[in-house]
Amino acid sequence: MLLLYTDGITEAENADGETFDVDRLRGLLRSRELTSAEKLVREVYKATREFSRVDPPVDDQTVVAVIRRRN
Repeated sequence: MLLLYTDGITEAENADGETFDVDRLRGLLRSRELTSAEKLVREVYKATREFSRVDPPVDDQTVVAVIRRRN
């Protein structure tokens, strides 16, 4: 799996001023069965929106994902 993202993902803030941060992103990736790159991107956007409760986001948020399947 390859995940590329802008700082708007990890720097998304909630009402308490906490950031979504890299550890929270890693936890998200470990906690979900991500069967496609499209699903991975949707889950990251969804998680940051739910965390910050801001839609649209304050900062730019771009996510690119590639998942290589094993045969």
